[in-house]
Amino acid sequence: VASDRLRVENGLRLSKMGLAQYIGIGEDDFEIDFTLPAEVPSPELYRVSHEEALPTTLSYKLLEKNVEAARLQQKLKVGQYLPTVGIGAGYMYHNLLDKDRPFGMVFATVAIPISDCWGGSHGKQKLQVKAAEYSRQNANELLLVQMRKLWNELEESYKQVKLSEESIATAEENVRLNTDYYK
Repeated sequence: VASDRLRVENGLRLSKMGLAQYIGIGEDDFEIDFTLPAEVPSPELYRVSHEEALPTTLSYKLLEKNVEAARLQQKLKVGQYLPTVGIGAGYMYHNLLDKDRPFGMVFATVAIPISDCWGGSHGKQKLQVKAAEYSRQNANELLLVQMRKLWNELEESYKQVKLSEESIATAEENVRLNTDYYK
């Protein structure tokens, strides 16, 4: 019991330090009330589907943005190999020695990139998109495993509290019986 109490106190101290760092105030500027209510609510009241909660995490959103960035880079690379067409027009008027001289011009350019077309660079971009998708899938699976692990730890803690409450009730009954026997 003393060992478990020490572990709980150390965990509480670390939690307080983490919370203080997260909210940006000093560790000594607040207190955490760690008294248990008369009836500890079941964790089932707070249970949500891990698969539904996954898209709301920041890690998931960052992984989605990584895949989106890889797809946009692929589109940029493909765009570099597409032909470009430019058109323009100009008009100039000039009066030199009392002679009117209008001058008009129309032009067009076409650029067809021929170097690196066969180099396979956009194939490399496709592989990078696939790698980003695999990385996202792997990280999502790891996040789900972490969520399940944390849920299991919460349930375990709840069951330990319940067992402790039963142990206290048994110990109180033993004290009462032993007191009665002694008297």
